[in-house]
Amino acid sequence: MSVIPSPSSGSARPRPSLPSSPHSSTPADGTSSSHSLVRKNSVHLQVESSQNQSRLGRRVTINMLPDGVLLDIFGCYVNDQNVRTSDWHTLLHVCQRWRYLTFASPLRLGLRLEYTGKKPMAAMLDVWPVLPIVITQSTWVGDHGMSCANNIVTALESEHSDHIHGIQLFDIPSSLLERVAAAMQKPFPELLDVLIWVTTSGAPVLSNSFLGGSAPNLRSLRLDRTPFPAMQKLLLSADELSDLGDN
Repeated sequence: MSVIPSPSSGSARPRPSLPSSPHSSTPADGTSSSHSLVRKNSVHLQVESSQNQSRLGRRVTINMLPDGVLLDIFGCYVNDQNVRTSDWHTLLHVCQRWRYLTFASPLRLGLRLEYTGKKPMAAMLDVWPVLPIVITQSTWVGDHGMSCANNIVTALESEHSDHIHGIQLFDIPSSLLERVAAAMQKPFPELLDVLIWVTTSGAPVLSNSFLGGSAPNLRSLRLDRTPFPAMQKLLLSADELSDLGDN
Protein backbone atom coordinates (compact mmCIF):
# COMPACT_ATOMS: atom_id res chain seq x y z
CA MET A 1 0.00 0.00 0.00
CA SER A 2 1.51 3.23 -0.99
CA VAL A 3 0.98 6.37 1.01
CA ILE A 4 0.61 9.65 -0.80
CA PRO A 5 2.36 12.24 1.28
CA SER A 6 0.34 15.37 2.10
CA PRO A 7 1.83 18.81 1.43
CA SER A 8 2.29 19.35 5.17
CA SER A 9 3.89 16.03 5.90
CA GLY A 10 6.33 15.70 3.04
CA SER A 11 9.21 17.81 1.89
CA ALA A 12 8.11 20.71 -0.29
CA ARG A 13 9.52 21.25 -3.76
CA PRO A 14 12.44 23.62 -3.48
CA ARG A 15 11.67 27.20 -4.67
CA PRO A 16 13.85 28.09 -7.59
CA SER A 17 16.22 30.91 -6.78
CA LEU A 18 16.65 33.94 -9.00
CA PRO A 19 19.85 34.03 -10.90
CA SER A 20 22.27 36.45 -9.40
CA SER A 21 23.72 39.24 -11.46
CA PRO A 22 27.20 40.65 -11.18
CA HIS A 23 25.73 43.84 -9.68
CA SER A 24 23.32 42.29 -7.17
CA SER A 25 23.24 39.59 -4.57
CA THR A 26 20.42 37.44 -3.35
CA PRO A 27 19.56 37.99 0.33
CA ALA A 28 18.44 35.21 2.63
CA ASP A 29 14.74 35.93 2.05
CA GLY A 30 15.10 35.19 -1.63
CA THR A 31 14.59 38.78 -2.91
CA SER A 32 17.30 40.64 -4.72
CA SER A 33 18.71 43.98 -3.61
CA SER A 34 17.44 45.47 -6.88
CA HIS A 35 13.87 44.74 -5.76
CA SER A 36 14.60 46.41 -2.44
CA LEU A 37 15.88 49.44 -4.31
CA VAL A 38 12.67 49.60 -6.35
CA ARG A 39 10.60 49.53 -3.18
CA LYS A 40 12.71 52.26 -1.61
CA ASN A 41 12.40 54.45 -4.69
CA SER A 42 8.66 53.85 -4.76
CA VAL A 43 8.33 54.99 -1.15
CA HIS A 44 10.51 58.02 -1.87
CA LEU A 45 8.38 58.99 -4.86
CA GLN A 46 5.19 58.63 -2.83
CA VAL A 47 6.56 60.92 -0.11
CA GLU A 48 7.72 63.46 -2.68
CA SER A 49 4.36 63.33 -4.45
CA SER A 50 2.51 63.99 -1.21
CA GLN A 51 4.80 66.96 -0.48
CA ASN A 52 4.15 68.41 -3.94
CA GLN A 53 0.42 68.04 -3.45
CA SER A 54 0.77 69.86 -0.15
CA ARG A 55 2.60 72.71 -1.89
CA LEU A 56 0.05 72.88 -4.68
CA GLY A 57 -2.77 72.90 -2.20
CA ARG A 58 -1.37 75.92 -0.37
CA ARG A 59 -3.47 79.05 -1.02
CA VAL A 60 -1.74 82.02 -2.65
CA THR A 61 -3.48 85.39 -2.18
CA ILE A 62 -2.77 88.78 -3.70
CA ASN A 63 -1.75 90.10 -0.29
CA MET A 64 1.33 87.86 -0.48
CA LEU A 65 2.68 89.91 -3.42
CA PRO A 66 5.39 92.50 -2.69
CA ASP A 67 4.62 96.21 -2.97
CA GLY A 68 6.41 96.62 -6.30
CA VAL A 69 4.36 93.89 -7.98
CA LEU A 70 1.12 95.35 -6.60
CA LEU A 71 2.04 98.79 -7.97
CA ASP A 72 2.69 97.28 -11.40
CA ILE A 73 -0.80 95.74 -11.30
CA PHE A 74 -2.31 99.04 -10.14
CA GLY A 75 -0.53 100.82 -13.00
CA CYS A 76 -1.99 98.47 -15.61
CA TYR A 77 -5.45 99.17 -14.19
CA VAL A 78 -5.35 102.97 -13.92
CA ASN A 79 -3.65 103.38 -17.33
CA ASP A 80 -6.17 101.25 -19.19
CA GLN A 81 -7.80 103.29 -21.97
CA ASN A 82 -11.27 102.23 -20.81
CA VAL A 83 -10.72 103.45 -17.25
CA ARG A 84 -12.06 106.86 -16.27
CA THR A 85 -9.88 109.45 -14.55
CA SER A 86 -11.57 108.80 -11.19
CA ASP A 87 -11.73 104.98 -11.34
CA TRP A 88 -8.52 104.68 -9.33
CA HIS A 89 -10.65 105.53 -6.28
CA THR A 90 -11.68 101.86 -6.27
CA LEU A 91 -8.18 100.90 -5.09
CA LEU A 92 -8.64 102.98 -1.94
CA HIS A 93 -11.63 100.97 -0.73
CA VAL A 94 -10.03 97.51 -0.86
CA CYS A 95 -7.85 97.68 2.24
CA GLN A 96 -5.57 99.99 4.20
CA ARG A 97 -2.43 98.64 2.50
CA TRP A 98 -3.80 99.38 -0.99
CA ARG A 99 -4.83 102.87 0.11
CA TYR A 100 -1.35 103.55 1.46
CA LEU A 101 0.41 102.24 -1.65
CA THR A 102 -1.85 104.25 -3.95
CA PHE A 103 -1.32 107.57 -2.19
CA ALA A 104 2.41 106.87 -1.77
CA SER A 105 2.92 106.57 -5.55
CA PRO A 106 0.87 109.32 -7.28
CA LEU A 107 3.42 109.98 -10.02
CA ARG A 108 4.07 106.31 -10.79
CA LEU A 109 0.33 105.63 -11.06
CA GLY A 110 -0.47 108.93 -12.78
CA LEU A 111 -3.23 109.79 -10.29
CA ARG A 112 -5.61 112.61 -11.22
CA LEU A 113 -8.46 114.30 -9.42
CA GLU A 114 -11.49 114.74 -11.68
CA TYR A 115 -13.22 118.05 -11.06
CA THR A 116 -16.69 118.50 -12.58
CA GLY A 117 -17.72 121.68 -10.82
CA LYS A 118 -20.40 120.09 -8.63
CA LYS A 119 -18.80 121.74 -5.61
CA PRO A 120 -16.27 124.54 -5.22
CA MET A 121 -12.74 123.31 -5.93
CA ALA A 122 -11.61 124.34 -2.44
CA ALA A 123 -14.12 121.90 -0.94
CA MET A 124 -12.67 119.04 -3.02
CA LEU A 125 -9.10 119.89 -2.05
CA ASP A 126 -10.08 119.84 1.63
CA VAL A 127 -10.94 116.14 1.26
CA TRP A 128 -8.27 114.91 -1.13
CA PRO A 129 -4.49 115.28 -0.99
CA VAL A 130 -2.74 117.59 -3.42
CA LEU A 131 -2.87 115.80 -6.77
CA PRO A 132 -3.03 116.92 -10.42
CA ILE A 133 -6.52 118.10 -11.40
CA VAL A 134 -8.44 117.43 -14.61
CA ILE A 135 -11.44 119.71 -15.18
CA THR A 136 -14.11 117.90 -17.17
CA GLN A 137 -17.78 118.57 -17.84
CA SER A 138 -20.37 118.06 -20.58
CA THR A 139 -23.64 119.13 -18.94
CA TRP A 140 -24.52 122.81 -18.98
CA VAL A 141 -28.32 122.73 -18.89
CA GLY A 142 -30.52 123.82 -16.00
CA ASP A 143 -29.61 125.09 -12.57
CA HIS A 144 -27.19 122.21 -11.99
CA GLY A 145 -25.39 122.91 -15.26
CA MET A 146 -25.11 126.62 -14.52
CA SER A 147 -23.80 125.90 -11.01
CA CYS A 148 -21.11 123.62 -12.46
CA ALA A 149 -20.21 126.27 -15.05
CA ASN A 150 -19.81 128.97 -12.39
CA ASN A 151 -17.63 126.72 -10.21
CA ILE A 152 -15.42 125.78 -13.16
CA VAL A 153 -14.89 129.40 -14.16
CA THR A 154 -14.04 130.26 -10.54
CA ALA A 155 -11.57 127.34 -10.39
CA LEU A 156 -9.83 128.55 -13.56
CA GLU A 157 -9.49 132.02 -12.04
CA SER A 158 -8.28 130.77 -8.65
CA GLU A 159 -4.79 130.23 -7.27
CA HIS A 160 -5.30 126.48 -7.74
CA SER A 161 -4.62 126.80 -11.47
CA ASP A 162 -1.08 125.55 -10.82
CA HIS A 163 -2.57 122.11 -10.08
CA ILE A 164 -4.65 121.91 -13.28
CA HIS A 165 -3.19 119.33 -15.67
CA GLY A 166 -6.15 118.90 -18.02
CA ILE A 167 -9.23 120.77 -19.28
CA GLN A 168 -11.95 118.80 -21.09
CA LEU A 169 -15.10 120.77 -21.88
CA PHE A 170 -17.58 118.97 -24.14
CA ASP A 171 -20.60 120.52 -25.88
CA ILE A 172 -19.94 123.88 -24.27
CA PRO A 173 -22.20 126.77 -25.42
CA SER A 174 -20.50 129.70 -27.15
CA SER A 175 -21.70 132.10 -24.45
CA LEU A 176 -20.07 130.04 -21.71
CA LEU A 177 -16.85 129.59 -23.70
CA GLU A 178 -16.46 133.37 -23.67
CA ARG A 179 -16.34 133.29 -19.87
CA VAL A 180 -14.00 130.29 -19.86
CA ALA A 181 -11.64 131.91 -22.34
CA ALA A 182 -11.54 135.09 -20.25
CA ALA A 183 -10.55 133.01 -17.20
CA MET A 184 -7.74 131.36 -19.15
CA GLN A 185 -5.86 134.53 -20.05
CA LYS A 186 -2.95 133.53 -17.82
CA PRO A 187 -0.28 130.81 -17.71
CA PHE A 188 -1.16 127.29 -16.58
CA PRO A 189 2.35 125.95 -15.96
CA GLU A 190 1.33 122.31 -15.41
CA LEU A 191 -1.31 122.09 -18.13
CA LEU A 192 -0.85 119.00 -20.34
CA ASP A 193 -4.11 118.53 -22.27
CA VAL A 194 -6.80 120.89 -23.56
CA LEU A 195 -9.97 119.72 -25.30
CA ILE A 196 -12.80 122.17 -26.03
CA TRP A 197 -15.83 121.22 -28.13
CA VAL A 198 -18.34 123.94 -28.92
CA THR A 199 -21.93 122.97 -29.72
CA THR A 200 -22.68 125.72 -32.24
CA SER A 201 -20.86 128.12 -34.49
CA GLY A 202 -20.15 131.69 -33.48
CA ALA A 203 -17.66 130.87 -30.73
CA PRO A 204 -15.53 133.78 -29.50
CA VAL A 205 -12.06 134.17 -30.97
CA LEU A 206 -9.32 133.13 -28.59
CA SER A 207 -6.91 136.01 -28.08
CA ASN A 208 -3.11 136.12 -28.11
CA SER A 209 -3.07 135.96 -24.32
CA PHE A 210 -4.91 132.62 -24.18
CA LEU A 211 -2.95 130.43 -21.69
CA GLY A 212 -0.69 133.42 -21.16
CA GLY A 213 0.67 132.94 -24.67
CA SER A 214 2.86 130.07 -23.47
CA ALA A 215 2.28 126.39 -22.72
CA PRO A 216 5.67 124.66 -22.29
CA ASN A 217 4.27 121.34 -21.03
CA LEU A 218 1.25 121.08 -23.35
CA ARG A 219 0.98 117.65 -24.97
CA SER A 220 -2.47 117.78 -26.57
CA LEU A 221 -4.55 120.67 -27.91
CA ARG A 222 -7.89 120.01 -29.61
CA LEU A 223 -10.30 122.84 -30.39
CA ASP A 224 -13.61 122.27 -32.18
CA ARG A 225 -15.35 125.24 -33.83
CA THR A 226 -13.12 127.56 -31.82
CA PRO A 227 -11.10 130.12 -33.82
CA PHE A 228 -7.60 130.68 -32.51
CA PRO A 229 -5.54 132.88 -34.85
CA ALA A 230 -2.61 133.03 -32.43
CA MET A 231 -2.21 129.26 -32.25
CA GLN A 232 1.10 129.33 -34.13
CA LYS A 233 2.60 131.64 -31.52
CA LEU A 234 1.46 129.35 -28.72
CA LEU A 235 2.86 126.29 -30.47
CA LEU A 236 6.33 127.82 -30.54
CA SER A 237 6.50 127.32 -26.77
CA ALA A 238 4.86 123.87 -26.73
CA ASP A 239 7.91 121.66 -27.16
CA GLU A 240 6.08 118.61 -25.80
CA LEU A 241 3.02 118.89 -28.09
CA SER A 242 2.22 115.61 -29.87
CA ASP A 243 -1.54 115.86 -30.55
CA LEU A 244 -3.02 118.86 -32.35
CA GLY A 245 -6.51 119.18 -33.78
CA ASP A 246 -8.82 122.08 -34.63
CA ASN A 247 -11.86 122.53 -36.79
